[in-house]
Amino acid sequence: MESRFAALAGNALKKPVLEVLNERGPLNAQTFEGPSEVRAGTLYLKNIGDRTSEPISVWMFCSHSVFQWSGAWEQVGSLDKEFPNGYRLSGHAQGAIAAGETWTLADPLTFYVDRA
Repeated sequence: MESRFAALAGNALKKPVLEVLNERGPLNAQTFEGPSEVRAGTLYLKNIGDRTSEPISVWMFCSHSVFQWSGAWEQVGSLDKEFPNGYRLSGHAQGAIAAGETWTLADPLTFYVDRA
């Protein structure tokens, strides 16, 4: 009985950990600078945890308004004063990501910064 409880408790403690990456590594806190055109490259979503995720959606928040040509991102609101410009990845299959699995999110991302 104790071994069964330990197995059940062990599974309950497992969790997904999702990381957004590009060729340079984790996207979180990366700074992209340029006069206007910025290339973030291909974006990946990897589950580095030990459990399958729930269905996901991908959001990006920026300090400046950006425009991108691929059309994969739609502009959404943000309540964050430091990052007032929000974007949601649209057209990507919604689903769960298995532990250890990596998804390619979109074509290489190039965006243009509106610094006005």
